[in-house]
Amino acid sequence: AGFSHAADLEVSGWIPYWQDTLGVKSATKQMKKLDMVYPFAFTVKSDGSLSDEADLDESKWKRFFKLAEKRRVEVIPSVMSSDGANIHRILSDENLRENHIGHIIDMVEDGDFDGVNIDYESKTSETKDYFSLFLAELAIAIDDKWLSCTIEARTPVPDRYTGTPPASAYQFANDYPSIGRACDSVRIMTYDQQTADQKLNA
Repeated sequence: AGFSHAADLEVSGWIPYWQDTLGVKSATKQMKKLDMVYPFAFTVKSDGSLSDEADLDESKWKRFFKLAEKRRVEVIPSVMSSDGANIHRILSDENLRENHIGHIIDMVEDGDFDGVNIDYESKTSETKDYFSLFLAELAIAIDDKWLSCTIEARTPVPDRYTGTPPASAYQFANDYPSIGRACDSVRIMTYDQQTADQKLNA
């Protein structure tokens, strides 16, 4: 996929489902500055199917998608999960993983989206190889659509562990080389929601 703006700089933004009205309004105003928009819209159900938390069939989204297409701004919905145990159960089971990939592909095709962004958090090291396998299989299934992945930074949260974090900790849940091979882009979540930066730099 090509970008319409500066060759070395991609400008993108997320629209969270819990503030989608304001997010759509803001993104519409900034459309000329954007290359990609990520509707933070889908969560993963226990059976691996997807729940559309943003109601992307609503008229405001339909109007937004038409404008994005006109302005050549790519629309790539995020699929998010913070239930590490459920994601492990789905990705470690060949049939559940295959069905989950099928749900993602159906979502992208049904919505005529430019790709998908995967944001699976709270994984532990036991899921690492299955997550890599999932992304590799999804990359093949999604074909020429854009596959983006959003992952946690490695930095541990102070006070969560004493000494060296255990091997099961989330810092060891991502195989970065494998993720890089499978995904067209990788986003590292470097923002601080738990004041970890303040504690680490005190």
